[in-house]
Amino acid sequence: MKSIEIRNHSLRAGSRIAVIREHRLEDVIAKAEELAKDASVDAVEWRVDEYEDVFEIRFVKMPEAIAAVRKALGDKILMYTFRDKRIGGAHPTTCMYHSRLNNLAIDSGAGDLITVEWYDELDAAQSNVEHAHAGNKLVVASWCTEEGFCEGCVEKKLTSMLESGAEVLEYGALCRDDEAKAALKAGVEAFKAKHPDVLVIASAKCECGKEEKLVC
Repeated sequence: MKSIEIRNHSLRAGSRIAVIREHRLEDVIAKAEELAKDASVDAVEWRVDEYEDVFEIRFVKMPEAIAAVRKALGDKILMYTFRDKRIGGAHPTTCMYHSRLNNLAIDSGAGDLITVEWYDELDAAQSNVEHAHAGNKLVVASWCTEEGFCEGCVEKKLTSMLESGAEVLEYGALCRDDEAKAALKAGVEAFKAKHPDVLVIASAKCECGKEEKLVC
C-alpha cells in the first residue's frame, strides 16, 4: 500500500484530512494553529476560495497569507485548494486564474499538496500539474460534483484522472443520504481494487457544507 511521507507525517489509507474554511486571515491562522496540535489530523486542506482576500494575488496579501498559514501549521502537511463555484466553491474563476493562485503556493514552496481541478480545460490543468512537479510539489487531481452519481461514475472518473500524473486523486460529492455515501465508498473501492497503489481522497459533503475527507 502506497504512502506519502512529508516531514514527520504520512498520507496513507485511513489518514484524516481536516479542512480550514474560515474567511478572515486571523481566523484561518487560529484554526491552523489548533489543527497543528491535533494528533488525529494527518494533513490540513486550506480552502483558499473561502479566504476573503484570495484575489489579491498581484499584491502582497495572498503571498503573505500563504506564508502565515504554512508557519502556523508547523510541520503538518498542507493541501492547498481553490475550489471553483460550479462545484461548491465560494467563487467562480478561470483555469488561468486558478493556475496563478496555485503557482503562489508552488513557487513559494509553502504548499505540500497542490489541488488541480480536473475539468474541461485539461491542457491548462496538465500544465499546472507539470509546473507543480517542476517545483517539487505533489499534486491532487480533483473532481467534485453536486449532482447525482453512482458507483460506476466514481470508478470511471477516477480511472480517467490517472492520465493527470498526479500523486493523489480526489472524488468529491454532495452526499444527501447514506445511499450516496455508500455509492462513493463503493466506487472508490472498485477503483482501488484495480489500482491499489494509487491514493484516493473520498470527500463526502453534506448539504450543510461540512465535508469529511478520508484517504483510501
